[in-house]
Amino acid sequence: MCYLLYGAINEDVSPQDYRRLTATARFSLRPGTKEELSRSIKRGGLEFRATSHLCDCDSPFGGGNADDEELSALSQLIHSLRSARNAKRVYLCRTWIGTQNTSEVRVHIDDVDLPSFLAFAKTDCLYQIDLYRRFWQPPRLPLAGSEGDAP
Repeated sequence: MCYLLYGAINEDVSPQDYRRLTATARFSLRPGTKEELSRSIKRGGLEFRATSHLCDCDSPFGGGNADDEELSALSQLIHSLRSARNAKRVYLCRTWIGTQNTSEVRVHIDDVDLPSFLAFAKTDCLYQIDLYRRFWQPPRLPLAGSEGDAP
């Protein structure tokens, strides 16, 4: 038995953009839902495998080295998928064949250093990386001593 690296992108991503952005990628993040991915993982399915390796026990995903070339390629792929129309989220996990993930973590791509985040990912954890662009900014508070701050 081995660990397998699984991945998916939300199913309503633009097919044309997806094909264009993943044509030469070393990783496969097939369109699908979180539920489809979870079912595939539980039965040891291959349709959401992110690599074509025999197994992913030695994968740099969760290996602790943020400078790894393979992790850099995965990070670049995820960043490029952000430009696809309707791209909202990517799911990633490295899980023992035929077992279910024991936890879930959700992050926004703008809130993490992606190569480091991927390098220190835990096994048996489903990671949801939100890709959407943020248009809302938190309100700026006036600085003390600025205009309109009279006693």
